[in-house]
Amino acid sequence: MANIGPIIKSIRTAEEITLGRLYRGILSNRQAIRFEHGESDIKAEGLFNILNRLDMSVSEFTYRYDTIIDNTEDHQRPVNQAIDRLDTWMDTDINSNEQRAVEQYVRDQPIVTLQQAKKVISLLPALQDQQVDTVISHVLRTLLNHWDQHSAKESLRSLWGDMTYHWLLNGQRDRAVMALKKWQTISETLPHSFTVTVQIHFVEVLLTSLSLSPKAIYEQTDPLIASARVLGDDDWADAFVDNRRHALTAFHKHPQWQSAEVGAIARFMTKLETNSDMPEYLNQIPGLIDFLANQNKSLSDYLSSY
Repeated sequence: MANIGPIIKSIRTAEEITLGRLYRGILSNRQAIRFEHGESDIKAEGLFNILNRLDMSVSEFTYRYDTIIDNTEDHQRPVNQAIDRLDTWMDTDINSNEQRAVEQYVRDQPIVTLQQAKKVISLLPALQDQQVDTVISHVLRTLLNHWDQHSAKESLRSLWGDMTYHWLLNGQRDRAVMALKKWQTISETLPHSFTVTVQIHFVEVLLTSLSLSPKAIYEQTDPLIASARVLGDDDWADAFVDNRRHALTAFHKHPQWQSAEVGAIARFMTKLETNSDMPEYLNQIPGLIDFLANQNKSLSDYLSSY
């Protein structure tokens, strides 16, 4: 939890509390000085003890932290933009400015409240692999500290659901299977959710069928997508179509584009309202630009393709 130290220092000096008194038994004087200069980290337990000595609640400290960290709209805008886009389309491309803002936010954010944990969970798909495990460990510790609250369990379900998709779409089958099992386990302890049940079943079928031929994978998963459309949930059906396409690409089993796959992307791009960035993003999707060129069509021509 970086950059907390200078904030703690400002509170300590305002309260006229000495360095030794505040950190006794928690940090040595040298460690405390480095911490207050923002040069070192501190464990959640140590932070709680310090806040207790400052007679400050976690929520009060969080408010003060957020006020300082989020002191300008420009600072938060890229992070919030990334969250909105990831919520709409998990594997959406985020620009370099948003990527830097997300990485800085996650690096500097003290994950000590459920609200902070939820926000960071939503940003996990945008992180580099080397950051993900560290952030997950911080989030898990926070959720366990709040385990008496129902929303902590909901957040844990969200965490493992997001990571199942993240690792599946990045070709890491073993990690996706592990996350799926955790997703299933925590879901069984919570009230039944039809949406979650359908998602888990779809991912389970997709993961199981990845050892088959591309044609067989489509045959195994098409009925689930068709069922979603029959139920009137075209958004979920499109998400399944796109996630399947992305997973097949990650596992080198996407032989050719289907009209429904292009249609799903066209509809997602419309919802994201990123027309100015569309060419840059479409170039990131393997084979799509060539497919459109060969068909002599634009992405918008597929808006009604299901």
